[in-house]
Amino acid sequence: MDLLNGLYPYTKKLNFKTLYETIEQLTLHCDKMKTDTRSVTMYLMGSTMGRTQSPMFLPKHTSKQKILPRPFVKSRPPSKLLEITKEFWFTYLIRLMEEVTLQHINKVIETYKEEHYIKIKRSLTFAKKYIPKCLRVCDTFFTQVGILCNEDKVNECRINLHKDKGDIISCILTLGRVEGIESGKGSTVYYNGKSKDNPGEKIYEVPFVNGQIQVTTFCNVVHGSNPFQQHRYTLNANIKRNILIHFFVYGDQYYRQYMKSNYTREKFVAV
Repeated sequence: MDLLNGLYPYTKKLNFKTLYETIEQLTLHCDKMKTDTRSVTMYLMGSTMGRTQSPMFLPKHTSKQKILPRPFVKSRPPSKLLEITKEFWFTYLIRLMEEVTLQHINKVIETYKEEHYIKIKRSLTFAKKYIPKCLRVCDTFFTQVGILCNEDKVNECRINLHKDKGDIISCILTLGRVEGIESGKGSTVYYNGKSKDNPGEKIYEVPFVNGQIQVTTFCNVVHGSNPFQQHRYTLNANIKRNILIHFFVYGDQYYRQYMKSNYTREKFVAV
């Protein structure tokens, strides 16, 4: 295991062939998104504070409405997606990723006395205590799980260099018939620069391996992937900074109103 990049080989502990096929079915029930950063499709579950006109809230002593945290459309109860995520195999998988993330954080703190990771650990403790369960995945501190899927087995795919500025810490799990660093199989690449436009030099490269888990603060490091062709899935479990900040500042006084509305799809403003 590399402490700085949090590499954990779990290929012997789970049947990833079965998981791969099952996750393929799971994506049918997730919200779907594609961005310029990633040429692959991303399927989302959990919660978000992305741009929207509803739900909103009106903080006291102000006239400006703000966006409320909310579950993704297909993550709102009741839904088929939530039924699947309560099944043992998925709960076990996400809680395993949570466990590995905590192991990594603890080892970084123990080895390097890293103040930033001490703050992250405090944030995760706060999240599990104060962020409502309906905004977290499988009662972990992860507020979002994205499944990246290369649905095109022929054309080359890649993830462009970027920073995940909205994430506090991320845990990614690669599944699929992808091994090694050779052409077409791909790898995660890390750079020491400040931004995607000024990435600096490549400092680390992690070949895609079936069942491998990586844990790091993707908000602080420029990263992406080399081109790849094989059919694969990557699970990215993370906690969103803006959701944590909302409950740190406002508690659940506004979100609780939205919950009581049964997650209405009508225009909603909590006051």
